[in-house]
Amino acid sequence: MVKYLKEFKFENFMVFLLITIDIALAVLSSVFLANVLNSLIAKEMNQFFLWLAIDIILWMVDSFVQGARDVWKEIAIQKQLNAVRRDIIEPLTEISYSDFEKNSKEDYNSWLNNDTKLLYDNGFHQIYFVYTGIVAMLFSGIAIIFFHWVLLLTTLLVGALLFYFPKMFKQSVERDTEQVSELANDALATSTDYLRGYEVLYHNKQLGLMQERTMGKFNQLATANVKLIFFVLGCSILY
Repeated sequence: MVKYLKEFKFENFMVFLLITIDIALAVLSSVFLANVLNSLIAKEMNQFFLWLAIDIILWMVDSFVQGARDVWKEIAIQKQLNAVRRDIIEPLTEISYSDFEKNSKEDYNSWLNNDTKLLYDNGFHQIYFVYTGIVAMLFSGIAIIFFHWVLLLTTLLVGALLFYFPKMFKQSVERDTEQVSELANDALATSTDYLRGYEVLYHNKQLGLMQERTMGKFNQLATANVKLIFFVLGCSILY
């Protein structure tokens, strides 16, 4: 995926920049909120309304930044997914027919659709999510140091644990992602084969077999997807 991140440098730069600005504004807003509470406790109403107004303005600006971030993120991801599809299709224009026949048309179709969906859900989004977590931890640490150094030390220790602990799931996520891809290909091929043979099954009164075999494949795919999401969510929660 690094190849595609580099290919669309500007789009990814905008995503990372907007993520950074969003986190900075969110942390700054939290710091100002502490000033709001301190002013309220001290009954300094002028300071209270001043900090409250600043905090509201920051929140409004951050809302626009978040919207821009999401738009640029989708632009970057879609361009990168199309680049992946391009790299799948382009070699097909240069190989011989015998080489093309080494894989079924369903395989190619699955690579263009199912695999890119996996990249969308568990690839590019996760890269941006991890970057968000790192930036949030960094900015939060900078903000916390102004309150007490012990809080910063605690944040660093927790951050280190959160950084290394999810690596325990890395192999499981990679294995399950590959399994989902294979099962998606298999399910697509099975459903295509049975739909193509619908007339034969109909005349032989074997339509129940189509439902049994096809749904069996899709049930396996559903189970694998749930398992994959379990690991991905586990890593996301830890981050």
